[in-house]
Amino acid sequence: MRGTARTFLPDRLFAIGDDILVRRLDTRGIFPDRPHFGAALDRLRPGAPLDLSPLDALDAPPALPDPLLILHMTRCGSTALSRIAACITGVGMVSEAPAVADLLRLDGLDDDRRCDALRRLLGAMLSDFPDRQARPVLRLPSWAVWHLPLLRRAFPQARMVAVVRDPIEVAVSQLRSPSAWLAAGWLPAAAGLPEVTGFAGMPAAERGRMVAAILAGWLDTACQALRPGDGVLDHGTLVAAPAEEILTVLGLALSGDAEAAAIAAERRLSAKSDDGAPFRDDRGEKQDAADAGLRSAIAAITLPAWQQFQTMTGMPR
Repeated sequence: MRGTARTFLPDRLFAIGDDILVRRLDTRGIFPDRPHFGAALDRLRPGAPLDLSPLDALDAPPALPDPLLILHMTRCGSTALSRIAACITGVGMVSEAPAVADLLRLDGLDDDRRCDALRRLLGAMLSDFPDRQARPVLRLPSWAVWHLPLLRRAFPQARMVAVVRDPIEVAVSQLRSPSAWLAAGWLPAAAGLPEVTGFAGMPAAERGRMVAAILAGWLDTACQALRPGDGVLDHGTLVAAPAEEILTVLGLALSGDAEAAAIAAERRLSAKSDDGAPFRDDRGEKQDAADAGLRSAIAAITLPAWQQFQTMTGMPR
């Protein structure tokens, strides 16, 4: 299926009046299991063949099982996890697709229509490789945790796996290079947090407190949303545990030496790199980089939520 000359997949959504339009782009063989799918679309978009049609005109989705939902704390290893899962035969990975993010962020859609659109988008993303429709996996942006009620409604049988990391290390990463949504000052209204304006220009201490509050809110929300059958993976497990242990949390299993070799090859690479850069365990370096002000903010704002999350999920401290 990957030899298809043209593969038109949903790229972005646009609201024009009461209409929601979906732009489909010829992805030229790039599929949504690619870890940097959105960035790849950005590079392809200039001059690429595309079409624009009403969102409701997307074909009704095939009879796909509800996906595994990967929710992540941000900067905690979910990209590496998606690369591992995509090595398993039959897994249809949709990794932070921009059209899905657009749908979650669009105003003016009632929940029934939004749920139908989510199912249609997932079906469209997987339509060109039916061999990977047996086990769909939807990796979502970190802020999607505040949309979990909608996601549960769209996919009532879906399992969720929450990917987490020591908040100190996540905060150091965000302060060095903020995620696009944070740099742009955008958070879902459901987050209940103050609007972020001019994040890059804030004093360092204020930025640290803002990141600490976002992480606390994420942990509180995820803690309330987890239900029996869901899973948790921490960054340390992703770095050091055998592949079989990681796959078990996802409800997946190795089916042969070829998959094991593919996963081993992926784990030797930096998950954020497309150029073959080697993986580097940066946990110690990020701990050392946290100054006293950031540690104080995390201790005061994030630590209670982090400890509650650890207790409720049975994570070792």
